Amino acid sequence: MMVGATKERAVRQVARNRERENTMTKIARFLAGTLLVILAPSLVLAQDENGFLESRSAELERVVEKLDELVDWTTKEKLFLERDKLWKLILFCDPEDFDAHQGLGHRRQKDGSWEPPKERREPRNFGKKKDLETFAEKLDAIVGPYVGSLVDALESGKLAVAEATVAENDVLELDPNNGRLRAYRGEVALDGAWVLKETAIAKERRPAMKDMVRDGYKSAPKPKQAKPDDFDGKLGLPFSSVAEASFVRVAGTGDMDEVARAAQVLHVTQTFFGKALGKEGKFAPDFGVYLLAGGNGEKAAFIANYPGLPDRYRDYLRQLEGSGLQDTDDFVHWAKDDRRRLDALVHFSVGWLLEDAFKITTKEGWAYEGFSLYMTRELVGTRLNWFVLPSKMLDPQADTALRAKLVDSDTNWMNEAHVMLEKEGAPRLADVLKKNVNELTTEDLLLAYVTAAYLLEARFDAVTDLLTKLGGTMPPSQAFPQALGMKIDVVEARIQRWLSERR
Repeated sequence: MMVGATKERAVRQVARNRERENTMTKIARFLAGTLLVILAPSLVLAQDENGFLESRSAELERVVEKLDELVDWTTKEKLFLERDKLWKLILFCDPEDFDAHQGLGHRRQKDGSWEPPKERREPRNFGKKKDLETFAEKLDAIVGPYVGSLVDALESGKLAVAEATVAENDVLELDPNNGRLRAYRGEVALDGAWVLKETAIAKERRPAMKDMVRDGYKSAPKPKQAKPDDFDGKLGLPFSSVAEASFVRVAGTGDMDEVARAAQVLHVTQTFFGKALGKEGKFAPDFGVYLLAGGNGEKAAFIANYPGLPDRYRDYLRQLEGSGLQDTDDFVHWAKDDRRRLDALVHFSVGWLLEDAFKITTKEGWAYEGFSLYMTRELVGTRLNWFVLPSKMLDPQADTALRAKLVDSDTNWMNEAHVMLEKEGAPRLADVLKKNVNELTTEDLLLAYVTAAYLLEARFDAVTDLLTKLGGTMPPSQAFPQALGMKIDVVEARIQRWLSERR
């Protein structure tokens, strides 16, 4: 090594020591800046009872010293772009390193802070290709031992939450493509970037699910035209169209196309449900559907004439657009729009199948609504039937506007949820999982929808087990960790990141 270079480095070391604050104070400041939002002040790490900070400080001192030597080498070999990278790494290890600030063109301000230049041309390398390979080897030799020890500690599971956060951050800065760390974080390389493995899985799963729907329609039996039966006659309605297909009978007062499509969609719904959720659900053997196209007159006649309904329940039905009929296996809908009638039928049917297959009912509001809405969208392209409480985040006018937007079939609910979850006051998954279907707000519904999407697209390996556990009365706080291997708050964080990567 040249004597001049050694002397220059010694001079720089003196300058750096003059600038550097006490090591422990500096790291405490780092922790405050990067972890304050998630860590309590009383955490063990702040007191460094385990010696983690002290050990980290010593390692970073060693890394900086070696990086300084590599800076000299890159200067000699004219690898100026790599030299910039080294200076940035040095500033991560030692935010007050004088030489690194100067090398990057930073200017010292009166308050002692450093300000980067507004414009700075990125330097170029003029060295040889083999020098770049040598540089990579030298850099790995410097940061590799420290990075390896951190990943070892993370994989051991012995680090406290705060320590693990610092350790991950150090590795991501010093060796961002470290495969072991990425695997520990549940990440994979996709299209030149590191993403959650769920993101990669869902990218392949979504087309596969669409194929399930297409195949379902291709293989669905053609409904047969039938005639109204004696029970239909008791309802006092002009059932002009009746269709039967395997397990369902649909009677309507509109055209034959509507009832035939409804019968076909129900068959596809049952098939898709079983494939998507890994467990088949079945409709009742005498499942009957009534689709009324004639408006309020037909609604009134149906409610009045359907046998066996209590008077109070008939009064309740008059407030609705349609419903599964209490203590029967029948469904009726009288919305003016045939798209709305079909949408409601599919939504109801998925709920029926959830109860049959998993014993999931409206008590599990997020699952009942989330899976029903997601599957309805996949099967018929709409999400028109849902009723929620007023928003807790938005004023009434903004809430009404959001609901109108969500009803629009062109609206991307995933994007809307991503925006919502980044705002203050967004619902927490742990809270939403406790609500029944009548307690959900607009925001709760959005979170329920994307949670169902995440499970169907990215964690279909665990969705059957999860729903089975929830239907077996296991509380979400136990079911999620057991089925998914993650606590609810971790699932929530991964859903939020997954949404950002999914878009």
